[in-house]
Amino acid sequence: MKLKGEEEMVIAEIGSWEEKRMVMIRQKTLKRGLYVDDDLTKEERTTQKKLRERATEERKKGNQMKVSYRKIRIGNKWFYWNDNKETIIEKSGICNL
Repeated sequence: MKLKGEEEMVIAEIGSWEEKRMVMIRQKTLKRGLYVDDDLTKEERTTQKKLRERATEERKKGNQMKVSYRKIRIGNKWFYWNDNKETIIEKSGICNL
């Protein structure tokens, strides 16, 4: 969650699997810039942040986007996060962030 230009994180414990499923389904109704993720490590959160930033840039260019866990779809092509190179990679090449 972003507050006053800084990023803040809220950790919530959900009582049951059914409640978590409902939260994950309804996350699309959140304001832009707010996200609900599964419990992620700091490195995983950093990776997802980079992917969301790239998605924002691509949306401004008019491209359709979808961000998933450690991957991003730009138009009809999927790109995957590569830990060794710290960038996203398409099967046929590299797409720098």
